[in-house]
Amino acid sequence: MLAHTSGPYLPEIFRYVFTGMPAVIVFFVISGFCIHYPYVASPLPVQAFYCSRLMRILPVALLGIALARISGHPDLPGFSFTGQYILWSVNCELWYYFLYPAFYYLSRFISWRRLLLISFLIYAVLIYLKPGDQSGNLHYTYSWKNLWLIGLPAWLAGCVLAQELPLFQRIIGTCSHRWLWRLTAASSASLLCWLTLNSPIKYYYSMNLFALLVVFWVAVEIAASRKELAPSIWDWIGKWSYSIYIFHEICRVYLQMAGINSWVKLPLILAGCYLAYLVVELPSHKAAKALFRKSRHMLRINTPRGALV
Repeated sequence: MLAHTSGPYLPEIFRYVFTGMPAVIVFFVISGFCIHYPYVASPLPVQAFYCSRLMRILPVALLGIALARISGHPDLPGFSFTGQYILWSVNCELWYYFLYPAFYYLSRFISWRRLLLISFLIYAVLIYLKPGDQSGNLHYTYSWKNLWLIGLPAWLAGCVLAQELPLFQRIIGTCSHRWLWRLTAASSASLLCWLTLNSPIKYYYSMNLFALLVVFWVAVEIAASRKELAPSIWDWIGKWSYSIYIFHEICRVYLQMAGINSWVKLPLILAGCYLAYLVVELPSHKAAKALFRKSRHMLRINTPRGALV
C-alpha cells in the first residue's frame, strides 16, 4: 500500500523503503504456508477446500473490480482477474488454490522440496526466454494464463516451510531474534528495489531467491508468535490486510476524484479499507469457514469409508 500511495512522492533514497514486489513475494510464501499447514498430517477434503477458498477470496476481489469500473478513472487500468494491475497476484493465488490438490497428490511420489526445485527450473527457463520490463516487473510481460508459474517457487517455498517447520526452526536455533530478521528482510527488499531501478539485476532475477530468505524469517515469526500471551496490533492489521491490498488504490483514486490530496489521505485510505473489511471481507471469511465445515460434513456422510478425499 505504501509503495503505491507514498513511494512515488518520497525523495531520493526513501523511495526504496516501501517496495511492492518483495511484499507480494512475502504474501506468496505466507499463502503457501497457510494453505498447506492444515493438511501436513491430515487428508485434504478437496470439495470443501475449493468452496471455502473461493468464498474467502472472490467477494472482496469482485467488489474491488466493480468499484474500479464504476470510477472510470485512468489510474485503475486492468483492474480485473485477467488484467495486469493489483489483481495479478490474486490471479496467481487462484491458480495455486486450483492446483494445490494436484500438488498435494504429487507430494506422495515427489517430495515438496523436489516440487520446489522443479518450479525453480521452470521459472529460470521462462525468464531466460522472456524477461520482464525495465522496472523488473513480470506481470506486464506475462499473461494471466502463465504468470502464476513465475511466482510458483515462492508459493511452494511456503508449502515446504509448512511441511518441514520443525526442521526450519531447528536450523534457525538461537538465531531467532525477530527484529533482526525483520530488519534483514526489509533491508534486503529495499536493496532489491534499488538494484531493479539502477542495475541489470531486476526483480525477475531476484524475487524467488528473496523468497528463500522470507521462508526463514516467517519461521522465526511463527516461533516467536507461539510465545506471545496476547495478539499484537500487527495481528489485528493482518486480519484485514487483504482488504488493504485490494482497496488501497481504489480509495486513493476516489479521494483524488473528491479533491483530497493532503496528508489526511493516508488515514482515510486505511479507514476505507477497514470499512471494506467489516462489510465484505469479514462476512466472507466467516462464510468460508461455515461453508468448509458444511462441505466437509456432507462429504463425510456421502463418501464410503476409506475413500480418498
